[in-house]
Amino acid sequence: MRSTFMLFVLLVLFVSPLLAQPPGSDHPGIWEQRVVSVPYQGDVFDRVYYLYLPENYEQFPDRPLIVNLHGSIDTTQLDSAGQRPEVFMFGRQFTPQYLDTTRASMMWKVAEAQNVLVACPLSKSVPAWSPDDPTGNLEYVEAMLQDLEGTYGAYIDSDRIYATGFSGGGGQTQRLGYYGGARFAAIAPLYY
Repeated sequence: MRSTFMLFVLLVLFVSPLLAQPPGSDHPGIWEQRVVSVPYQGDVFDRVYYLYLPENYEQFPDRPLIVNLHGSIDTTQLDSAGQRPEVFMFGRQFTPQYLDTTRASMMWKVAEAQNVLVACPLSKSVPAWSPDDPTGNLEYVEAMLQDLEGTYGAYIDSDRIYATGFSGGGGQTQRLGYYGGARFAAIAPLYY
């Protein structure tokens, strides 16, 4: 466990320079938008998350999974028809293309460099990842992990699931470690 944690910390430290570089115009893998239904306090909420699948992910079973939680400035809103959640970061709509170009969310570079899958759940609370969120952030992450294991279980090593987050996402990462610690091999909250 200790060596796994140290490996994860080194991964974050040594890959950080990659994240600071301007992104390329494209990436070799794919972003997939997924929706999970989250039962919480007698209600059910549909929640969106993005999954980055590195190039040729099917050739390598048992990859690590990194859960990457965005920061507090990000918010989720319903579209004009009140249907599909739309996420805005710094006033811009959150899309896979935006994930490619924001420094905080360029985890696709980590995925390609380290041969891992990256899941990016999206908070619906304001501020993001509030512990008082009425749609169940902890339950949402667990539902996301169950969805991933059901769909991509052959490619995920359940003993190497890691969580990291920036700003408010770092706070949620700490909550995940506290309340769902057995689920994660290591956590790495990031703050400025």
